[in-house]
Amino acid sequence: MLSAFASAISASAIARGTSFLKDKIDQQVFANSINVIDKPDIIKGMGSQNFDSEGVNSNTLQLIENGILKNYLVDTYNGKKLNLKSNGRSGGTTNLYFEKGNISYEDLMKKNSRSLYITETIGHGSNLVTGDYSVGATGFLVEDGEFKYPVNEITIAGNFKDMFKNIILANDLEFEYSVNSPTMMIEGMTVAGK
Repeated sequence: MLSAFASAISASAIARGTSFLKDKIDQQVFANSINVIDKPDIIKGMGSQNFDSEGVNSNTLQLIENGILKNYLVDTYNGKKLNLKSNGRSGGTTNLYFEKGNISYEDLMKKNSRSLYITETIGHGSNLVTGDYSVGATGFLVEDGEFKYPVNEITIAGNFKDMFKNIILANDLEFEYSVNSPTMMIEGMTVAGK
């Protein structure tokens, strides 16, 4: 989810006009409880760096603040096309993460009487021009907060514009990779399969 978001706000996609988030700076794109940060100075962070591949300093960047898009990922070349100064993101993000939510993992699992807990997605079904998203998935059926049985060979689909606004985050954020997220629930997605 965050990797697709990062691709959609890269200066190259914005400059080419191939992102559904072009012209969305200072507009609401996520639910107002969501914050997304790219922090290059996390000690022992997998993506930590002092500067990007162009030698530009990389500082902490608030990408989403209370659901509002605040910054693109700008390199020098595409920044000139957009009349924006590089923010040290040539080569992409550093340590990108959703700030943790206010609800526990257990309470999030019980939020709906019936939901799917996705453990793996299959394929690359993101269209960054339109925001359409469709991938194969594997996981578990959850009823009243309890894992009931495994499910596979299903398809989950939606549009990022709607999905981003329907994300609810748990408070279980851990930093293990260069892109990190707490457990999330996205309400209203389309599920297909037997």
